[in-house]
Amino acid sequence: MPGGGYLDPCQWSGQPVKITLAAGQQSTGNALTISTGSTLKVRVDDPQDFLGKKAADGRDPHLMVGVWQVTGMFYPLHIDSKDKGGANFQVTVPLDTPLKLHVSSPDLKIADSNGAPIPSAGDQQPFQHGSSDVNPKSFKYSVTGVQPGH
Repeated sequence: MPGGGYLDPCQWSGQPVKITLAAGQQSTGNALTISTGSTLKVRVDDPQDFLGKKAADGRDPHLMVGVWQVTGMFYPLHIDSKDKGGANFQVTVPLDTPLKLHVSSPDLKIADSNGAPIPSAGDQQPFQHGSSDVNPKSFKYSVTGVQPGH
């Protein structure tokens, strides 16, 4: 759906329903139910365009932004938009569910919203968007340089 806001039941459901059809067989009486969720947004400021520069070995720098569910499943955020100052990432997450935002890069130096550097192993921020919360959750990070040797 444009703009997100709905959860993929195959990803976020604890036990998705499977239906197997043979070639030409039709499905009747089955309904796909989708749920609304909250769109988690993460802004990564990158005014010096370190994300756009190749690493020393010629590859694009790696930046991982995603959500860990309590079951151990990891859901990456996708880039929603880019501009001269950085990139906006987002993913739709279930309401009333404890989650952890994970941001890491072996190639780039990243700082949190307070300017504190995060280790290359990453930053984990627990969060939950309650059904009664009016505003979706959002986080902000900044690329401050490249890791030595990259």
